Formats: sequence, C-alpha cells, structure tokens
Amino acid sequence: MGPAMGALLQLPSRREVIAREHAGGRRVAAVLPYHYPRALLTAHGFHPVEIWGPPGVPRDEGGRHFQAYTCDIVVRATSLLLGGGLDEVDAILVPHTCDALQGMGSVLGDFIRPGPPLLTLYLPRGRRPADLEFLTAELRRLGAALAGISGASPDAPAWEEAFAAETAADRALESLYERRPRLGVSDREFYTAVRAREFLAPREFAALADSLP
Repeated sequence: MGPAMGALLQLPSRREVIAREHAGGRRVAAVLPYHYPRALLTAHGFHPVEIWGPPGVPRDEGGRHFQAYTCDIVVRATSLLLGGGLDEVDAILVPHTCDALQGMGSVLGDFIRPGPPLLTLYLPRGRRPADLEFLTAELRRLGAALAGISGASPDAPAWEEAFAAETAADRALESLYERRPRLGVSDREFYTAVRAREFLAPREFAALADSLP
C-alpha cells in the first residue's frame, strides 16, 4: 500500500468531520449541491458539509413528499433528514441549483420544517445588471440569516481569512486535475481525494491534495 492510498483510507467520514468541527467551536451547515458561497459560510463561522443524497439511504420516506421522477439527491437527502441523519448540524442550506432543489427547499420550509434552521439561496439565471443586483441581495439575506443563528457578524480579518482559505482549496483542486496525468494514484484514489473537497476543512483539503505523489 503506497502513501497516497494510506492517507486516503484515513480520511474522516462526514459525521466525524461534523463532530470535530463542533469540538473546535465551529458550527456546521449541511449543504445541498452545488452552487453556494463557501467563503460566506466560512466567514460566519460555519463549516459546510455537502450532502449528495447518500446512496445507502432508502428513498421511501423522502419519496412520500416528491414526484416519482424527482432525482435521488433530493429524495434520499430528504430521507436522511427525516431519519435523523442531519440532527447534528446547525443549519441546512438548499441552494436553487435546479428546479428539484428549489422544490426541496419549498417542501422543507412549508411542510416538513426540520429542526435545524432551513436556509435557501436563489441564484439568478443570467448576467444582466438586474441579475447581479438580485444575487447581491440574496447573499446579503443569507449572510443575515447566518449571523442570526451565530449571533455575530464577521469582521474584515474573518472575511480575509475565509477568502484566503477557500481560494487556496479551490486552487489545490484545480491543481489536482492539472497533475492528474502525472499522479501515481488510481482513479479511485484520485476521485476520493477530489470528493473530499465536499466535507473537509479547506486547509485540510489543500494539504491532502498537495500530498498526492
């Protein structure tokens, strides 16, 4: 077993990451994929953990609330929520990445009403000045909701630290793809590392990406 395989096998689970972040005094937001402002959450003291409709979770409970053709990400994530799988998080963020996720946000907010606070983020579909104004307003609304949960608003150093950490992690992910032809790892190892971006702290992910030979 090479060093890369050994490092990947030691990756914590999402549940372990949640417990570790709480132990370190940070809040955790369960985030549905995919377009959401990581730095905004980080600056407000939240660690995002992405939920991709866990494949081992049955569709039954979630399927009661959606049409039969609704995607597994939405249905299984709802089943996970209803089964208590998200009880440990401090907030749930459902971005409007697609119509199915928008529907999930509506169902959770209007009917299921989960224990952790439900946050939404509606994203524009164009790049007109009106779209930029809309997105700015949405980000401010989300930031106010996060501050309402945490009881504090980020100062300038917190913003700088958040942007620096998330930018470094994004560059590490980009570098992984650029180095892929030269990396001495299997496809499974490579994509295990890539998907760790979904739940590891940004600096931890950057260190993992840099460690791949």
